[in-house]
This record gives sequence, structure tokens and C-alpha cells, in this order.
Amino acid sequence: MTFLNGWWALAGLLAVPVVLLYLLKMRRRPVTVSSTLLWRQTLADLRANTPFQKLRRNLLLILQLLALAVLVAALCRPVYRTTGQAGSDIVVVVDASASMQATDAPEGRTRFEHAIDRAGELVDNLRGADRMMLIIAAPPGEGERTPLTNGKGELHGVLRRARCYDAAAAVDEALRLAASSLAATAEARGQGRVYLLSDGVGVTLPDARGLDDALQYVRIGVGGANVGVTSLSVADGDDGRRRVLTGVSNAGAAEASVLVSYYFGSPDNWIDTKKLTIAPGEQRSAVLDTALPPGRLWVKLETDDDLLALDNTGYVILPEPRKLTVRLVTVGNPVLTRYLAAGQNLGWFTAEGSEPKTYTADTPVDVTIFDSFVPPDGRLPDGDVVLINPPTDAAGFRRIGTMAAPEMVNAATEADVLRFVNPAELKVAVAGHYTHDGGAVELIAAAGGPLLTYTTEGAFRRYLLAFHLADSSWATDPGFLILLSNILDRARTAHYVGGAQLVPAGGVARLPAGRGPANVVDPAGQTHRVDEGESEFAGTTTVGFYTADRDDASTEFAVNLLSATESDITPRVLSSSGGAKIVGEANVTPVNRPLWPLLAGIALAALMVEWYCYHRRVGQ
Repeated sequence: MTFLNGWWALAGLLAVPVVLLYLLKMRRRPVTVSSTLLWRQTLADLRANTPFQKLRRNLLLILQLLALAVLVAALCRPVYRTTGQAGSDIVVVVDASASMQATDAPEGRTRFEHAIDRAGELVDNLRGADRMMLIIAAPPGEGERTPLTNGKGELHGVLRRARCYDAAAAVDEALRLAASSLAATAEARGQGRVYLLSDGVGVTLPDARGLDDALQYVRIGVGGANVGVTSLSVADGDDGRRRVLTGVSNAGAAEASVLVSYYFGSPDNWIDTKKLTIAPGEQRSAVLDTALPPGRLWVKLETDDDLLALDNTGYVILPEPRKLTVRLVTVGNPVLTRYLAAGQNLGWFTAEGSEPKTYTADTPVDVTIFDSFVPPDGRLPDGDVVLINPPTDAAGFRRIGTMAAPEMVNAATEADVLRFVNPAELKVAVAGHYTHDGGAVELIAAAGGPLLTYTTEGAFRRYLLAFHLADSSWATDPGFLILLSNILDRARTAHYVGGAQLVPAGGVARLPAGRGPANVVDPAGQTHRVDEGESEFAGTTTVGFYTADRDDASTEFAVNLLSATESDITPRVLSSSGGAKIVGEANVTPVNRPLWPLLAGIALAALMVEWYCYHRRVGQ
């Protein structure tokens, strides 16, 4: 407790005259009387006013001194310091991102645990009309929040349940929600306050109305020493061997000596160790050249000074070797037939052909090419599909006519499948005129409609080429073959055909193809159900190995942090939307809560009791 006007304590000297009034004797004139029987009360008063006699207990004096002491204390404006905003709305945003698992908080605790303690103090200091909204800023789809409430039990319950995630958190969205919540109540309750409990790693302050004025950034964490796995990849060699590339970054301020150890089959089955020396702020790579069979591989880092254990382990799935499978359905297209035959001979993929009348989708493939054909029921198979001049509606595309000598007006040359393709050289004599109900991505567009476009169904792309190859310059130009190679390469990468599915934490994992629901088991053994028709799983907020099952198919994928941003754990200085630097405070800024109203009430109560006692005595 502190006093804002401590010099008012001098008013306590007024107690001296009050006491003297009870000590000093009143001067009286001597008078002779015949008897003192009727003067006993007068004699008692005379003894009480004898100068400087011993002070007897007197309730009125005690009450008067108490009232004076309390009034003087009130004039000194006493306040006590508390972590809270008095009489307004408060929003507390707790960062639950991966970097908050760093162990540089007091007593070796994590930053997240320290932030939860600070948030608990704010909850405990809610008083009277205070209300709080608590937001646990987590990856999209995770976390928890409360409405504005003064229920401490509800708020503490959220804090007890809160956990830190192994991925980046959507702190900007949480702050935007905080600002909008305060703006909705500002007119009735005045300016509120937003407390951001974070280390600032990966945080960008949004341009939200009122946020700059309301924000108090409580910076959590002090250290930055950390070495972590920031990239992982697996490449197949021509000799059947595999090369596992591990990128290791040093986010600390000193040179780091790191041992990179590999374990196969179990986290204790060591197979090899590499040694790296990494300068501050740099990345080095370790390469494991191996002929290991399919299975699980662990990559573990060992170093002396490291504050974040999360990124010290990498997880890799070494899959079964498999080539891309392609099916061509055509009545006869020599360009496509020769290309697929050559690619199969070179070992790029496995191809099969069929005529429309014998087409069946019983055996799934990675890419299906329909040349001037659409299945009679309009149902396209799983996997990527290339529709060349389809005669009927398919994949949301509706054929409404033809375009004669369409003139190209735009091309998305930066698109992945147009790499090394020169659309400007494409000439088309006649093309189908197609429309779409929305969601199509136009790659090459003519004045009347798209010439090359695609839609997305789950993880699969449905490409539409609006003309027959024989009606274009691509019949002899290599542009179409380059396009098709890009489509197949993209399918091989996107669907992890024969490759390791390494998913960054918080990213999307590809599930086995199928029509039924899927079950995904996370590293903690918890099962997540994915509805039928859904081909992706986004609940990858815990690093480790996952298993996914659908129908009769099963697959494994690995989730790793793989974030140079989250691994660089040095607490950040934030920048407001106006460009101002926000260094942040190490603790929640205390707020002065005044005590003088309470003291004034006590003084008034003492004076009322004194008045009552005095008049009761006089009445007797």
C-alpha cells in the first residue's frame, strides 16, 4: 500500500488539542455551600479536569481519535497496487504457440506456465464491476475463450484446461477479437484494456480499431539460446538408397556444437550420428545416406545450451517405394499414347490405357486422363483428373457451345503446372465453351471463356482443357507435353506418391483415398474421426507419428515443427499498426485501487457512534 498525498499526515497533529481538552482543568470560582450531598457530580467533573492528571479511559475520546486518524489516512489518499483494471472490461490473450514451451521462466518453468500464472493473478484481482474475457490463442480450430464475465471460477477453469500447442498460434486473430469485443462495450463502460501475455514470436499486431490504445504487451521470456530441426526431406536415389536431409538452425547468439543422431524402428535403436558446428543465426544440413527399409525414423539433436526441447526431435516416415499410376481413357490420341509409353519406359510412372466402352474405376490410380469422354454417370474417380474437350458436363463445368479461333487474353504463368510452358505460342482453331458455378481457377483464358482451368474437390484437382489437341498448335508443339509433365509431377508431390508425408505442425495431412469415414490416431493415442468425403486432416497440432485408416487402406504421416520462426525463441519487440515499437513489460503493470472511500466510511461510522454515546450520557 502506498500514499499519494502523504504530507496530509501532518494533520494527525490535531490529535494533540483533542487530548488536551480531556486533560486540562476548567478554572472555577470557589463558593461556600452548606452541603456537598447534591454536588457529587460536580466534584467528579472537578476531578476530571484537574490539570495533567492521569488520563482515564474515555469512550468518547477513543472514538474521536479513531475518527481523526481515519480521516487523516483518507486525506493521504492510500492506494494498494494490484494487477487489474478497475471498473472496466478486460481481455486477456494468452499465447499458446510452440515457442511458449521454452524453459526460461522462473524456476525452470515454461513460458506458457508463467503466462498462465500471470493470467491467474489478473483473474484474482477482478473487483466489483470488472469483467474479463479470456482467450487462449492457439492454432486455427483449437484453443478456448470465454465471454466477458466476472465469474472467477469459469475463468480459472479455462486456465486449468489450457495447454500449449506444438504449432504457431493465431494470435493476430485473437487480438482482433479482443479489440472488437471492447469496442462493442466502450460506449457503456469506457475504454477497456487488452493484456497480451506472449513472447512476441511470430506475432503481428492487426490493424484493429482501438487496439493500440488498449493493448498492454506483457513480454514473457528472457532467453534466446536454441538449436532446432527446421527442415526435413527424403530423396530416393537411383541405386535404391535414400538420402535424409536434416536442416538444423542455431537461433542463439553463440556458436553451437550439435550431434545429430538417427534412430530407426524405435526411439532407442541408434543407427548413426553426425556432428555439426553452427554459427549464430545460421543453418547447416546433415545427410543420412541409407538403404533402410520402410519404417519410422527419429532424428534427435544433442547440444549443451538449449531452451526449447520441442524442435530437438524430427520424425520421418520412410514409405514403400511406389511409382505414380496414370490411366488414359481415349478412342485414340497418338500424342498422349506415345508420351505415356515413353514415360513408362523411362520409369517415371506406370500407365495403362482403355477405351471409353471398357472404362472402369474399380482400380484406383493417381491421375486419370479422359480424352473427349466423361463417365456416363458423371462421377469422376478419386485422384487428379484431366478432362480434354469433354463432350458433356463434368466437375462443375457446363458446356454451352463452342468458340471459333478463341483469342487468348490472360495466362497465369506463375502457376505450378504452367512452369516452362509458353501460352503465348498456343493457337486454337476451335474450343468448347464452358462455364462453372464458381471456384474454378483459370490458367489460360480466352475472350469467350477458359481454355485451361481447374477446380478442387478435397485434395484432388479436376483440370479442364477446352479443346482437342488436334485442333491446336499443341498437336505438334511440346507445350502440352510440358503441361502434362507438370501435372503429373504436381500429383506425385501433392499426394506423396512413394514419398514421405512430412507435415508441418498445424498443416494439412493427406488421408487415404476412399468413400467412407477415416480414423486418425495422433501421437497421444487419441482417435479423431474424419467424415466421409473429407480427404484431409488439419488437427496436426502435436508433433510425432500419426496413423490414418479409411476403408481397407492405411497410411502413416509425420508431423514436425519445422518452423524457423518458432525455433527463434528470442522475445520480440512488437510494432503497432501505426509503426510504434512496443517493447513490452516483464510483468503486468499494477493498477492503483483507492482506499479513501473505505476509510471515509469508517470515520463517518466512528463519529456517528461518538454522537450517540455522547447524547446518551447527557440524557442520563
